[in-house]
Amino acid sequence: MNDQPQALRYGTFSLAFGIGCLITFMISLNGQLAQAVGPSFSLLVIHMAGGSAVIIALIARHLRGIPFLLSASPLPRLYYTGGILGVLMVFGNNTCFVAIGVSVTMAAGIFGQTAGSILIDATGSFGMRRYRFAPSKFIGLGIILAGVALMVNSWQLDLLYLLLALFIGGVTILQMTINSRVAAVHGLMPGVGINYLGGILASLAAVLILGIPLASSFSNLSSVPLHWVVGGGLFGFVIVSGANTILPKIPTFYSSLLMFLGQIASAITVDALLLGIFSYQRILGAALILVGIIANMQADRKGALEPVRLS
Repeated sequence: MNDQPQALRYGTFSLAFGIGCLITFMISLNGQLAQAVGPSFSLLVIHMAGGSAVIIALIARHLRGIPFLLSASPLPRLYYTGGILGVLMVFGNNTCFVAIGVSVTMAAGIFGQTAGSILIDATGSFGMRRYRFAPSKFIGLGIILAGVALMVNSWQLDLLYLLLALFIGGVTILQMTINSRVAAVHGLMPGVGINYLGGILASLAAVLILGIPLASSFSNLSSVPLHWVVGGGLFGFVIVSGANTILPKIPTFYSSLLMFLGQIASAITVDALLLGIFSYQRILGAALILVGIIANMQADRKGALEPVRLS
């Protein structure tokens, strides 16, 4: 990471934090849409809205003289499952929210994301840059995990759903990683388009398997506020595009944690401004996460985390 200019590095950190803030608003809009039209059909609508944004972006690129060309470089089929993994993530999170609550699901999910990001950084899996992880990093990691645990209001210890939330956290960082790899090979917009195409097909298959009537479901959308229908998909388009941009530039460890920190910070702000809810516990937890990130950055400056240069 030290081979990057410092301004570029911190600009990438800021972008990761901003993406996390957008995730909060995306989740809110998607939740409202799911309550209005049902969780399964809402997945199809969300991915269609995001896919429409991709089509508009590709048309705009074409009008500017940028051709739509997929690279001939072969990638394993796993790399094209980002959209399917996205549908799995939403389904798994919704299941865990009901069973063990939102706060425990988020805490277990960030544990899974952190473990997955460390593994990817250490091994250089999926074509990502490999980083050397030193034992001194565990000090900052312990502070981060303490901050995440502090945010949990009440622990509902259901081992099955805790393991599912941990697994979904790992799936989240896997999806982000393979999406960024597809974008690196085929280009940013084609890569995002491949993600949404997979998501549309997967959610459409789920709707058909569940026997949800498409005609009546689409007609009911006219009574739903427009920003619920398109907002989550548009935010998702920006989030996927941003994640594909930052992941090749900084370790997935930082990408995951900074996006989570942005998500928490924006949620605290929205709760305070719109709902009048001010949680000192969540603020202290977010502060601990920030301290842990700073501790890890200090370790990086001492060479604890350096890109592994392969001959």
